[in-house]
Amino acid sequence: MVKNKKTRFALITKAYQVACHGLVLDSTELTMPVRKNGKGSLYTDLNFIAKELIQVFTKKTEAKFWQEYWRLLEEEKDKDQGFEYNPVFEQEHIDFAIRNAFFGYFALFNLVPILYKKQFKKEIREDEFLTAAKKTKRLIDTLSKYHFDVFRAFIYASSKLTAGVSSNLHEMNPNYFYFDDEMYICLAPELKEKLKEEMAKLEAKGKLRVDQATVGCPALFVENEGFNLIDQCFDWSFKVLESIIKTCKV
Repeated sequence: MVKNKKTRFALITKAYQVACHGLVLDSTELTMPVRKNGKGSLYTDLNFIAKELIQVFTKKTEAKFWQEYWRLLEEEKDKDQGFEYNPVFEQEHIDFAIRNAFFGYFALFNLVPILYKKQFKKEIREDEFLTAAKKTKRLIDTLSKYHFDVFRAFIYASSKLTAGVSSNLHEMNPNYFYFDDEMYICLAPELKEKLKEEMAKLEAKGKLRVDQATVGCPALFVENEGFNLIDQCFDWSFKVLESIIKTCKV
């Protein structure tokens, strides 16, 4: 484990800056979901496509990223004798981060029509769906600034699954969110209380390390063509969502 999280996150940023230079994300390499005999659901489609985007993003970036990241870690280790890292942990952490980034986008997209029906007692129209889905970016930006361990607690607190984190798309609990007057998704007071409970559980297990500096998601500081990596991946995800919505019912 790297002792200095701030240094480690800075190295991740540098490595992704190299890996994402000139990165182009489009839909040409995606296998779009197809509903057979009219069967299926929005969740099934979004779960499928989120996994597709994870694979494509990883394929486009992992070779350059890992080559540069291992080099930077070794360089830092040579400069600082107290600096250590665990290759297995590093791999798991990056895999977790990529998976939860795309799962985060599509979990909020999936939440939109469910929350709309719960709050307004009617089905959402296509135009309303896309407007509200695009506005989930504000919540994504907020979550990206969370301390990493607080974000982990958020996933556990907001998920309908008891495990919180899984190999499938998160299903967020609609009881923990609400739309404001401008159709932005906000955290309900119940979720904030649940978040405190989950943080306490992690702290009891020794897995909450908020004593270390909050530096935000490294992707916030990776720039490509004037956009940071979170903006670029969200825009990619939203464009794919638009194509899905136009071919199937919400």
